[in-house]
Amino acid sequence: MAIRVDVRVRVELMLAALWVVWVFLASLGPTIEFDVWFRMHYGQEVLLQHAVPRLAENLWPYPALPPLSQPGLDWLFCVLVYAVYWLGGLALLPWTKAVLVALLFGLIWRNLRQVKLAPEWCISVSYLVFRLYESRMMLRPQLCTDIFLTLLVGWRFAGRGWYRARV
Repeated sequence: MAIRVDVRVRVELMLAALWVVWVFLASLGPTIEFDVWFRMHYGQEVLLQHAVPRLAENLWPYPALPPLSQPGLDWLFCVLVYAVYWLGGLALLPWTKAVLVALLFGLIWRNLRQVKLAPEWCISVSYLVFRLYESRMMLRPQLCTDIFLTLLVGWRFAGRGWYRARV
């Protein structure tokens, strides 16, 4: 009996690994977002000044309109994008996006398994979420927000939430 459970766990881990690899390969593509350049410049500015600029003038791609009158709230993401660009050039940006998307869907798989969903349902639900998310797979701050929220949901599913439900 213990051998069957061990084989089942191995098959489940193999399915999860195949799913994450498939998501990684499916999301690996050119970085075509126009605002990546603004974000890289803003990240460079933050690193050079050792401070967050008071106005996010470089994140505002519309020259006819006045710039935002607040700092860029996604300054940490901009620093990350610039650091990736500085380390590996433009060729590393699509790989970074693919790793972040694969991490997101690996966490979604883990969360679905934490609520005791069968592996075949995990694949089905994850695939549907992937198809819905497919048009939004860009190197944007929302990707990091989605990863953070998925971690919070998983934290709550594991019973380590910010509050305990009273039964």
